Amino acid sequence: MADLERPTWNEGLIQNFFLEKEVDSILSIPLSLFLPPDSLIWIAEKNRVFTTKSAYHVVRSCSEVC
Repeated sequence: MADLERPTWNEGLIQNFFLEKEVDSILSIPLSLFLPPDSLIWIAEKNRVFTTKSAYHVVRSCSEVC
């Protein structure tokens, strides 16, 4: 959804897939000026690796608090 050449959102693409209120929210998110490569992380674990077990614990803790 971001332009890979420069740090800007691809507004036309975003407008095609999302409602106007969602588009405004997405476009308000600032992008990094340095264009770092994407990476997948899971903040619920210290090692940042997703596991079903860790997801289970997140869901359990949320259901107890929420």
